Amino acid sequence: VQTCALPIYVKVSNPCGGFIYSATNALVLDAPANLVWYGDGISNLWDVAVSTNWNYAADLGYPTNVFNFGDNVVFDDSSANTTINLVNADLSPTLLTVNGTSGQSYTLAGAGLAGNGSILMNSVGTLNLNVPNNETGGIVISNGTVVFSSPAALGFGPLTLAGGALSAPGTGLVTVTNAINVTGSNS
Repeated sequence: VQTCALPIYVKVSNPCGGFIYSATNALVLDAPANLVWYGDGISNLWDVAVSTNWNYAADLGYPTNVFNFGDNVVFDDSSANTTINLVNADLSPTLLTVNGTSGQSYTLAGAGLAGNGSILMNSVGTLNLNVPNNETGGIVISNGTVVFSSPAALGFGPLTLAGGALSAPGTGLVTVTNAINVTGSNS
């Protein structure tokens, strides 16, 4: 785990207009955790620092953990809880990965994603994006299918089709403003 210590000063002011700076303190930033979704089978909430719906290094004695901004998250074949309810509108994983070989599909529903993170679809199943997505890192589809409920679910980064499919439900004209890169011949 890499950490970075930054000098932090706190400016304290009072209503009379005076202020004072604190002594130097240190802020230590840990590397992002690598979390695997398992859910609770009831609400299946994805929130910040509250719900322990993530498996975090069980082999190290930490069977569950909470999500914190910037963590890497994985959705794979290990969970039967495939509809994830995003509680916060600004959930910001560094990387959201969908892996799997069983054809399992996941649905992200609720508030939404934000930040400079990205999505990697690397499963033979389907990822249903039913959330507003303000991420800027883009989406890479190397396997399976990403189904989006509206163009707002695709974020602001490029869409890279590297062996998978991108699909919009329903019929009619759908306008996607993202840059689209096709790098896989079977996309």
